[in-house]
Amino acid sequence: MATLGLDSRTRLLLSPIGRTLLGSRGAAAALLTARGPAASLLRRALGRRLGLEERAWARRIEELRAELEASTAQVVFEESQDTPRREVGELCRTSSASQGWAELLFRLVRASRPQRCLELGTCLGVSACYQGAALRLNGAGRLITIEGRSEVATLASRTIARVGLGGEVDSRTAWFDEGLDRALSDLGRVDYGFVDGHHDGVATLAYFERIRPRLSRGAILVVDDIRWSADMHEAWRTIAAGPAMSDAVDLGRLGLATVR
Repeated sequence: MATLGLDSRTRLLLSPIGRTLLGSRGAAAALLTARGPAASLLRRALGRRLGLEERAWARRIEELRAELEASTAQVVFEESQDTPRREVGELCRTSSASQGWAELLFRLVRASRPQRCLELGTCLGVSACYQGAALRLNGAGRLITIEGRSEVATLASRTIARVGLGGEVDSRTAWFDEGLDRALSDLGRVDYGFVDGHHDGVATLAYFERIRPRLSRGAILVVDDIRWSADMHEAWRTIAAGPAMSDAVDLGRLGLATVR
């Protein structure tokens, strides 16, 4: 299995979003000519212009993001009495996927056209909206997204409903350990997974081991914050190099892999 990094030359040859998002990692990377389904998917996802409908969805979601970022309301971020509350605006600015990274997820879903999708870590629902909008435009597909913090999950559900994506996005309140198996059972198989929200290498590997048997052939797995810590990077390297994966692309912040 080939694990790819991206060099500066590759970035310059990619689309504007690619040049914005992709960090310079790996002196020998050559995404444009690399073989493998993950590299091919990324080229396809980044290499096309968004249409009018796609841009309209992005504007709608970004308008709601702006409202969230301006909010001074507070939510309990951890389920314990001695944990201070966090301001919604600050949480959105620091913990939600940026427009660029959220658009990358949108493009990946549009390009891969998955039917059964899973997200671990809803936060305020911004990335779920982008992925759900891609499913709507694809004409089919369902995303189950899980968030453990009840007040945050409530806000995410409201955001998803306001965008009008309740038919595509099933937002659930549960800690990953508690909600993952039920989500996997309800989906049956997983064509696309986005693992975010618990930046711990051991936990990430444990979630992957539970998801792996449900991954369909050719499924897409995206892992966020793969350089959050040394153990997160090691977890990503273990996933990417595992026998279940055909190839993987290291995007600096995100890891993208495809299943054999």
